[in-house]
Amino acid sequence: MEKMRKSTFSEFIKKHGLQENDALIRVTLQDGSSYEAVWVAGLPELHPSVDGRFKGIIGDEPLVFYLFDEARFKVWYSSEVRNLELLREDYLQPDGREFLHKMRVEVDAASDVGKARERIEDCLLMHETVFMDDHRQDVYQEEEVLVFAVADGMGGHPAGDVASKTVLASLRDYVGELSAELEGDAVADSLKAWFQEAHTQLQSIGVEDPNKKGLGTTLCGLLIHRDRLFRFHAGDSRLYHIRNGRMRQLTIDHRSTGDSHAFAIPGALTNCLGPCSQPYLEVEEITDVQLHDRFLLCTDGLSDMLSNQEIETEQRKNDVPRLVKRANRAGGHDNITVMTIDISTLAH
Repeated sequence: MEKMRKSTFSEFIKKHGLQENDALIRVTLQDGSSYEAVWVAGLPELHPSVDGRFKGIIGDEPLVFYLFDEARFKVWYSSEVRNLELLREDYLQPDGREFLHKMRVEVDAASDVGKARERIEDCLLMHETVFMDDHRQDVYQEEEVLVFAVADGMGGHPAGDVASKTVLASLRDYVGELSAELEGDAVADSLKAWFQEAHTQLQSIGVEDPNKKGLGTTLCGLLIHRDRLFRFHAGDSRLYHIRNGRMRQLTIDHRSTGDSHAFAIPGALTNCLGPCSQPYLEVEEITDVQLHDRFLLCTDGLSDMLSNQEIETEQRKNDVPRLVKRANRAGGHDNITVMTIDISTLAH
């Protein structure tokens, strides 16, 4: 049975002025029907008194439960209930929307020039650190705002390394000043506004220096903002979500299928910072987060060399440099960049 999100539970009881409990109860009604539920309106003793009622209940009180099988809240009066059985206390588990800013985050990242390129144009951002062509690890605890990202300075464009490094340095500075008090859609809106400013900055570099005209980069990352997690991306760098060893791709490559006059070449980038005329940042909140989840960011130097199944299998070995080497053995046609972000445990 899937556990109920504690944030959903808390929002309900706050709205209706109920007393919060998190015990799992088996409710048996007078007609013999039975339900497993969380009692959300006060937890009296679970032994019936002489008159058949339950200690702590006065008169025919309404009892509020959350029913798992039906995924809804239900009210029964005490006269409708034959028996209550305590199955487990402290049943509800915290989810990502509650513990993100209290957790321990372990990050492992590496990049390599590959076998075909002369220089590396991929760049990485680990919170406050921007770097290229290196292997780094770090641990973050109880940070209210964190950002992790990869950027692929596009091969064939001049100064791709300048583009990727410029954008990630700008993102680092932006997040460093981002208020932890923003709520609702304000975080996503702010991130999108920064993206347009970064795009304009790249275009300005190209205008000021003809040798850098046309510079551009992809972008893909994660932003932890207190108890919320956002993914963002433009281009074909990717983000995967891994739970219990099984991997799911969260981003869709912004690449042409070849059936458009504007993007007639199959595989051509349709969205990026710099040369694209109408770039956009795709931002989405990730609400399904659990302890021990892993997120994997990569550039197409990995995803073009290895299938999703191969990446899933290889990442289980918990060795990012090994994953990079595996892509090199498969051909290494581009720069290869990988970052894993593990939600390991609650910080102490």
